[in-house]
Amino acid sequence: MNLKTKSYAYLILPILIYSTDILIRWEFLSLMEPKGIINFLISVLFEVSFYTTLIFLISKSRFPLLLSIILGFIISILQVIIYGHYFYFGVLPNNYSLQFLANQFVNTMSLFLNSIEWWHFTALIFLTIFYSYLIYKSSNQIKLWRLKKGIYLLLTTFLLSLFFNNNVRFYSQSFSITPETIFSIKYYLSSRFLDYKTFESQGFIQRKFTIENRKITKSNYNVLIILSESLRKNNLQCYGYSRNTTPFLDSMLKHNKLIQFQNHTSNAVSTQYSVPIMLSGIFSYRKVNSPFIQDYAKHWFGTKNFLISSQLMVRNSIEKVYNTSFDKFICQERSNLPIYNDMAFNDNELIKLFKNELSKLGNNKFFGIIGFNNTHYPYTTTGNKFSKFKPSNLKSINAYDNTILEQDELIKNIFIELENKNLLDSTFIIFTSDHGEAFGEHNHSGHLKTLYEEEINVPLLIYLPKTFPKSKSKFLTENQNYNTSHLDIFPTVMDMFGNMENIKSEYPALGTSLFKQINNTRIIPLFGLDILSNEGIIERDIKYIQTIDGSHLIREFYNTSTDKKELINLWKMISREEQINWVNKLDSMRQLRLQADNLN
Repeated sequence: MNLKTKSYAYLILPILIYSTDILIRWEFLSLMEPKGIINFLISVLFEVSFYTTLIFLISKSRFPLLLSIILGFIISILQVIIYGHYFYFGVLPNNYSLQFLANQFVNTMSLFLNSIEWWHFTALIFLTIFYSYLIYKSSNQIKLWRLKKGIYLLLTTFLLSLFFNNNVRFYSQSFSITPETIFSIKYYLSSRFLDYKTFESQGFIQRKFTIENRKITKSNYNVLIILSESLRKNNLQCYGYSRNTTPFLDSMLKHNKLIQFQNHTSNAVSTQYSVPIMLSGIFSYRKVNSPFIQDYAKHWFGTKNFLISSQLMVRNSIEKVYNTSFDKFICQERSNLPIYNDMAFNDNELIKLFKNELSKLGNNKFFGIIGFNNTHYPYTTTGNKFSKFKPSNLKSINAYDNTILEQDELIKNIFIELENKNLLDSTFIIFTSDHGEAFGEHNHSGHLKTLYEEEINVPLLIYLPKTFPKSKSKFLTENQNYNTSHLDIFPTVMDMFGNMENIKSEYPALGTSLFKQINNTRIIPLFGLDILSNEGIIERDIKYIQTIDGSHLIREFYNTSTDKKELINLWKMISREEQINWVNKLDSMRQLRLQADNLN
């Protein structure tokens, strides 16, 4: 096409950007309600006026070629990043994405760098050349336009901006890429600088709490939480996986040395929410100003406390949430160890650090947390010994399984160290994960987006010392097949230490000590207020999920006993009365969460 002879050739750029968005996001756009469709159609006006205005301004400049290349590069890199985000998470970058970038810049860069492949650079170079050529030729075509036409274009863009200003916030994902990006950034900046208190509450701030003074009652047992990262239950052989990923855990189960919980759930799909829920026993979106397990352990039961995690925590201020009442707090920045996998040091180093902490205990009992990271994206293993499943391509399911195999070996070494120190028979051990990980199920990989089993169903294995009272431990066995969640970890550990009923809290208690009989009809609450706003509940074999995806509400209803892969949405097959009942149950859980959120 000869751009010089076509009077409307300058429209090619905005129409091309708009059409590309339709093609890439067609599956999502086809599900939008009428309001969303209208919003998306209006986007074409903004695309045309916005890019035509920029091309007009370039045509009037002294350096049209240079500015064309700069604009072409900006459009190209934004498309690569934005659609890369879309292919990974299933949505365009939104306010949460930008807040995550601000609050966890290092982790964001790590995720970004680990995701880059050669074809990204190829696409970037090709698009930059193509867009630059298109912009430059278009600017030559309209350089004779009068300034009056440019003013009209600016005015049109401004008037359209008034429409998009708040609508992008309330109808996220309903607009084409340019207004969606521009006004999401605008909304983020306004919340960042004009509503700083709200913005700050989304990030990591120093946790404050008060704890009742009471006479210290020495604990009879140590407590160790072994916390995996992004470990879903379905990839562990001890939970029925076809591959031998957990030989040590299998052997422990074979000899009845572990209690295995079959239906354990993380209440949130990101670490920043799931771990505070686990350590506080409080179902809250915010990082609650309430004592965590380590605080009670130190102040009420006189334990020596340590947290040893391979993950980065200081630079992103995550430490502020967790680092209270720990005598030793080790993370990547405080270890002087090199980065190995996703801004963390190699998990193998944890064993040496753990051994060193055990040597300092003397006659004291301890509460400890060991945090793994190698099972996090991009799933890095050490040497050929743990490359059993091949081809072990970076970021593949084989690489993931290999990290689980290596982690199983490390767990074995933890048990060996405890046994060598004569501590195993006095240590209560919990092994679980912060959340799961998806590998293409439901057209999604990673975590943060969905409440399906691959992201929330995690292992829970408990080791009890031989001397632990049988009268109390029998409940653990009886509760093995019931629905449990991270909300149960806090009351279980506190019940092991002493009397859970002594804890007075304003927050609604939704967890149950596993040392007590579980009510099998209880509701397990879930949320994923990250990339998308989704909430869910589990009652027996039924899971109800409610998701706000852009401008439309999605309701899902699954029977996980007959449909383990959650492929058949039964929502439209149940009666109207049942639908209302489940909506009300979810709303009750939401109100309890909001009550806890508002107490901070």
